[in-house]
Amino acid sequence: MPTPSDAAVMAARRWFDKSLQLPLNPDDPTSPPASSVISLSAESAAAAAVPRHQQMDRYSQHTKHCKICQQAMQKLEQQLGILKAAALICGAAAAGLVAADAVLLSAAVVHSSVDGCETASGVACVAQQLMQSAMGNGVVAAAGGVGVFLGVAAVVCAAWGKAVQEKLQQFTYVEFYHADNN
Repeated sequence: MPTPSDAAVMAARRWFDKSLQLPLNPDDPTSPPASSVISLSAESAAAAAVPRHQQMDRYSQHTKHCKICQQAMQKLEQQLGILKAAALICGAAAAGLVAADAVLLSAAVVHSSVDGCETASGVACVAQQLMQSAMGNGVVAAAGGVGVFLGVAAVVCAAWGKAVQEKLQQFTYVEFYHADNN
């Protein structure tokens, strides 16, 4: 038996039932009724939920239809390719220069005399010879400095590439929970 507090719910149900019989597009007489798209039945409410990944799929819902987003995504993909290539080239060049520097320093130690190291221990003598060789050979020191610079450039390019990759991800899928959005 309905109570007076149920009056609003009953009125809403009557309005829904009446409105669902109207066409979806009132200006088009061939438009199907709203009930062909909208259902208030218990079966439709109990239907399996759309998977979360499909709900949050930005690419198929927006990006593939939006010319501006497609252009932005294409530019970011080009930047990512350039940054990956730059990081690879700088890293390889840095590794090559550091390896060449190490070979030159070890060759300088092997071929240098150990005069004046009689009082120092063997490790201290080698360290002293390495320092003298690096200071005396400007090419080796410059190669080491350039190698370090290229190594830092490789790390910067890789970090920048990671940021571009995260930006590209925004065009395809973003996990979002309303509960986490305080």
